[in-house]
Amino acid sequence: MQATHLDAERRYEQLRLKARKLAEASLPPKYKGVVSLKGIDSHSLARAKAWEVSDKRHVD
Repeated sequence: MQATHLDAERRYEQLRLKARKLAEASLPPKYKGVVSLKGIDSHSLARAKAWEVSDKRHVD
């Protein structure tokens, strides 16, 4: 990977982190301290896949 690409990746990751922090700060009071926002990783993709087939899900 080129240095310019790595620099762009770092800058965009910082922007994503700031956006998640801002979104968490904007949550309704009942969700603060309960909900946390993270980047998308293999664990979150697996959880989303499990939710697709959950019997607790009411809407497709």
